[in-house]
Amino acid sequence: MSDTNKDIAVAFYKTVIEGHVEDAFRLYAGSPYRQHNPLIEDGMEGLRKVAGWLTEARCEIKNAFADGDHVILHSHWHGLSDNPAAKQWWTSSASKAARSSSIGT
Repeated sequence: MSDTNKDIAVAFYKTVIEGHVEDAFRLYAGSPYRQHNPLIEDGMEGLRKVAGWLTEARCEIKNAFADGDHVILHSHWHGLSDNPAAKQWWTSSASKAARSSSIGT
């Protein structure tokens, strides 16, 4: 039985958060990897930088939603307020998600 897209996305996210960016790309990412957040460059280097910002933060994945090839992860981050770069990354992701979710309503 193969992993579902949701399982793959959650595993990728968790692996990156744990600081194992190379493993995440080797095991789960396709090429080319496009980052949805405009503040993060595409590819492994962009996520390597993010993982470096998040060393003191803790993430809890609350929900994962899948619709075909599209997966949305809802997560709660703790400990970002002391790191301006990480806070900016999270704020941008949250803002983009909010804008995206309101399209067509």
